[in-house]
Amino acid sequence: VLRDCPVFESSLEEYCDYVRAVERFDGDCDVAKARAAPRCYVNGLTVFSLDASLRADVESVPPWVADDSIALFKAWEQRVALSLKIPLKPDIDAQLEERHWSLTKLFVAPPGAITRLHYDNGSAHAWLSMVKGRKLFVCFAPDDSKYLHPVPGDDGVDLNNSDIDPLNPDHDAFPNYKHATPLVCVLEEGETLFAPKGTWHYAISLDATIMVMRNFWSANTNGQDWLRDQKTHFENRVRAIKAAQQLARDHIAK
Repeated sequence: VLRDCPVFESSLEEYCDYVRAVERFDGDCDVAKARAAPRCYVNGLTVFSLDASLRADVESVPPWVADDSIALFKAWEQRVALSLKIPLKPDIDAQLEERHWSLTKLFVAPPGAITRLHYDNGSAHAWLSMVKGRKLFVCFAPDDSKYLHPVPGDDGVDLNNSDIDPLNPDHDAFPNYKHATPLVCVLEEGETLFAPKGTWHYAISLDATIMVMRNFWSANTNGQDWLRDQKTHFENRVRAIKAAQQLARDHIAK
């Protein structure tokens, strides 16, 4: 669900021209110019899936990250295959490699573009590496969730979004926010922010920015959360299929 967010389509070249135009017109983010220079944000482009030749430019699993995503994906596929008594697909390793790369994404933004306050779906950890420009991040620990007036996110299930603007909070609308503890940093070129699962984060581009981000799961931390979620989704799908089959049988019997 895209809440109050217009979506535009352009080529990447056209978008870069737009970013440069915003920089020239309103690089200092003057509020008086906001309506004349709307901020459009390339949010999570799966460029490394679209063009495999770009993968050589990125270390998708840095040595300081315990990223067990592919092993967890395969363990789940094996569990499903065993449950359904079917063999694994012969190209399963290639499929999982592609899935792995789909989690490494590109974010490109003009100055003033905002990422609303949220934490990532699926109990995922994340690392965010700044390639160009600077971003201001305001983060909150998972324990602060009760103070952030959470609402459903784009999966419609997790309460992992918030309408609070940490830079201009409305304390009347969000009275619990005064109890939250913001953790603030400016991420510079060449720096990486690590956001463990459930970490709330809000960001605003201080310059034109390019950032590479990846969600991942580790066997000894959030991996079991991910497997548990997959099991729940799988069981729900099975129940829905069985209910539909029973409905069809009942209809035929009539």
